[in-house]
Amino acid sequence: MRIFSKKVLITSGILASIFVLGIFVVFNFANASTYSQGTVLKSQTGNSVYYISSDGRKFPFPNAETYRTWYGDFKNIKTISNDALENIKNGSRYVTVRPGTKLVKFKDSKGVYVVLQGAYLKKLTNVEDARAIYGTEWYKQVVDLPSSLISSYTIHEDIEDPEDYSPIGQRNAVNSINDSLIKRGIVARPGKTYEDNSVNLSRLKLLQENFADSFSPRFNSFVYSYSLNSKYSERILSLKPLAYSESTVIKIDGLVVGSGVSQGVRLQEGVNIIKIEVKDPGKELVTYNISVYRESADANSTLSKMQENLKSHNIEPSFSSNRYDYSLKADYGESSFKMRFSTYSKYAKIFVNGREYGTSNSGYTFNLDYGENKYRIYVVAQSGSSHTYNLVVNRSPYKNLKEASLEFLKTNLQNRITPAFDMNTTNYEVYAREGETRAKFKVESLNSNAIVAIDGQIRKYIDYPVEYRTVDIKVVSPDGLERTYRVKVIPFSSN
Repeated sequence: MRIFSKKVLITSGILASIFVLGIFVVFNFANASTYSQGTVLKSQTGNSVYYISSDGRKFPFPNAETYRTWYGDFKNIKTISNDALENIKNGSRYVTVRPGTKLVKFKDSKGVYVVLQGAYLKKLTNVEDARAIYGTEWYKQVVDLPSSLISSYTIHEDIEDPEDYSPIGQRNAVNSINDSLIKRGIVARPGKTYEDNSVNLSRLKLLQENFADSFSPRFNSFVYSYSLNSKYSERILSLKPLAYSESTVIKIDGLVVGSGVSQGVRLQEGVNIIKIEVKDPGKELVTYNISVYRESADANSTLSKMQENLKSHNIEPSFSSNRYDYSLKADYGESSFKMRFSTYSKYAKIFVNGREYGTSNSGYTFNLDYGENKYRIYVVAQSGSSHTYNLVVNRSPYKNLKEASLEFLKTNLQNRITPAFDMNTTNYEVYAREGETRAKFKVESLNSNAIVAIDGQIRKYIDYPVEYRTVDIKVVSPDGLERTYRVKVIPFSSN
């Protein structure tokens, strides 16, 4: 049995039992493992690596980068059975980067921080300070951590003078991960009993927020550091604190807020540190720290696709996201066409000639006049950056005979037609051989929407007895242009 201060950050499910005896809080780890302090473990099947603290709990390393700030290699990791690892009590936090060894940066955030004992971070405000502390190649000392790990650290004020921070001094002040856990208030010093001063501390009963994400860890009156992730679109964080007493004074970033009253905090991109001070009558003031990471605006303002449905499909040059000027030809009969757009970013907006369009799967219809039709496609990113694509569609002012042309004309007669079929040739003849009694013709128009009539009837196939005759094949385009093909059939003659 060990005795801890109630200042330790408590989350449900971590502790076996809590007993309040006078002014002491007893933490009973009844099933503490037999592995000694400093043992590094992993299971037979899992990849996660854990550190065993002096109170017998296991604390996970969030990644290999953090592990390497404490150990030079992986030789000392012991592998145990899954059941044995499962039986070891879980710690309440991740192992953090060793102070004085690396600079820390969180993904998608521009801030770079030095690490102090107790897992405190201080932001470097300029490159000169980074060079003064870690040399000209300071950037090689930066560890890029997931933004979800912000809650494992407490962010303090910025570095004002690089001489106030000594990497060697910080590293030597923490000889082991257990020392780090003790300085973070997560593990008590072995054999030491702490007085529970929390009875004299002010505290909140509840703290609510309005974002899609929720506090990590879940709010607890005795836990004073939290993290929260926000989307770029979530610009204002609304915090609603609830006190135990009506006389409690609550300040959010220095502004007095009533209990049960919502207060909005405007967020910048990246890491935002919000301080909530709570003072109950006759008790010590406490400060809750909330690290809010707001996503940066998406800066991608390029199209991934630009598709159209004109018959020619001859957009020039072929589409590429980093080409911005295109041309396209439309036939005389094409009075409109469809365009469909796709963007790399789901947040980008598309404007065509000043009107906003989406990324509809079915596309959008645009009318075409004869001659040049110009389209200015303006893509705006969430960040406000933009790209402009220009498309010129040239619609022919002249009727196109191709629209009233045959694609092929076939017959069953062995001699075939003469001359050889060409869509621009309209007069043909074919000689039947001896014994051929039926003349069959099959045709297809170049434009699938054109009307085809053989000898006055709408059809594309005919079967006649072989005799002297001329077969008339008329093709009418969608816009009314006509063309007639004639085939003269000549029966076999022995003369």
